Amino acid sequence: MRWHQSLTRRQRLILLTLAFGVVSVISLLGWSIWTTMGAAMANPIPTPLPTLMLSPTPMPVKDAPEEDPTPTSPQSQSSPAFDVYRAGIISADVTEARKAHTHLDTPLTLVNELDMARALYSHYKAQPPLAQRILAVFQVMRIWEGALPQVDVVAQAADVASLYAPESAELYLRRGWNGELPTIETQLAYGYAYAFSNGYGDLAALQEDAGSLDHQLALSAVAKGDAVVSVWLMHEAMPSGPTSLSSAAANIRDDIVHAACPQWRKAEEELLQTISCLDFDLGVTFASARYWNGGTAAMDAAVARPPRSTEQILHPDRLAEVDEPLVLSPIVPALGSAWSLTTTETLGEALMGFVIAGWSEGELDAEAVVGWGGDLLQVWEAPEEGRVVAWQMDWDDSRTAALFQGHLLELMPDALVKGLIRDTTPPAPLTRGRWWSGGQGTVFLYRRANHIWLVWGDTPEAVETVAVAAMP
Repeated sequence: MRWHQSLTRRQRLILLTLAFGVVSVISLLGWSIWTTMGAAMANPIPTPLPTLMLSPTPMPVKDAPEEDPTPTSPQSQSSPAFDVYRAGIISADVTEARKAHTHLDTPLTLVNELDMARALYSHYKAQPPLAQRILAVFQVMRIWEGALPQVDVVAQAADVASLYAPESAELYLRRGWNGELPTIETQLAYGYAYAFSNGYGDLAALQEDAGSLDHQLALSAVAKGDAVVSVWLMHEAMPSGPTSLSSAAANIRDDIVHAACPQWRKAEEELLQTISCLDFDLGVTFASARYWNGGTAAMDAAVARPPRSTEQILHPDRLAEVDEPLVLSPIVPALGSAWSLTTTETLGEALMGFVIAGWSEGELDAEAVVGWGGDLLQVWEAPEEGRVVAWQMDWDDSRTAALFQGHLLELMPDALVKGLIRDTTPPAPLTRGRWWSGGQGTVFLYRRANHIWLVWGDTPEAVETVAVAAMP
């Protein structure tokens, strides 16, 4: 007789009830574990955006009231929502395409459009756009007039699906993105690629320590250009040469521009738009040339040992050479206590090309500054006396210096002083050089071997004082 046959009907019911209860508890426990793991997989540990006040006020939408603007989400509903789980896949894909030897963990923060505007504001506050510094210098060179523009973070936030902030090494991602699906995937891939190049070469720290605008521009170009080429490689859209940009590569570039280049309230200025993406455009050309000549290994080398000047960005073949820009000694004139030195800057070959193009109204191109070896711009100002500027330029040899002096002679003095001005004999202490003077300003130009001095200002006395101090 089997053991269960000896049980009464009541005992059998109790035993069945207990068995069913055990099975139910195990099933509920298993379901709980499964749903918890599924939720964790769907959310790649986004971190909350820290609270940031847009002090003094957020930047408004164009033609909108100044008080507390409300960003408008993109209207397109044609694409399905982006699954945040794909962020990890995109990160792995761009790392593999770049043939990266290391993988860097980058915090991913989910934000809405307003929070993206705050993230942009915080980013530009910590790392102001290079365009603002460039325009400040261009004001001195008299090829930009008026006040410096303000970044319109609210307008830009509407077009940014993903943003990498190098100063904090943080990557922001728009939740509920209603725009085109390829845009958010491309911008996210760019953010991961930017994070890799920035971390691999520690480029953000190098930019912070860079002593000149030229060096900063070169470092920013390396980081952004490397990231764009990485995204092209991920999508198998890498151009085969400088003139063979496919529609796929062009679309990828256009999607990235929204996140890589600042938008402005004064957006109609062509010069402003050009220099806003200057580091981006220089970097894409440079990184592409490195890839065509040596693959990702050559890109790695440029990131690990980045160029020190835009000359090496414009001429990638010089990166392997010992071609460091010459550090020029500053001029120390006896101007008096009312004067103060307000600017000391190195423009570099890329920005000098813009200056010459601006002075010649586009008649001279970048070829006019080939042979640059170093430069130093100094600006002094006094409340009652105005301004005086000294620009020293060094060239690779006396031949290229003489060619550039010839360009300056064609452009001076009208490029720097408007109105009636005469070509006259320099003052007695200046036995050499060219001297132009009039009621609205004075200009002095002198070359010795491969070194050029250009001094201009509002008063002849100040220009003479600086020019005398500059002469060897």
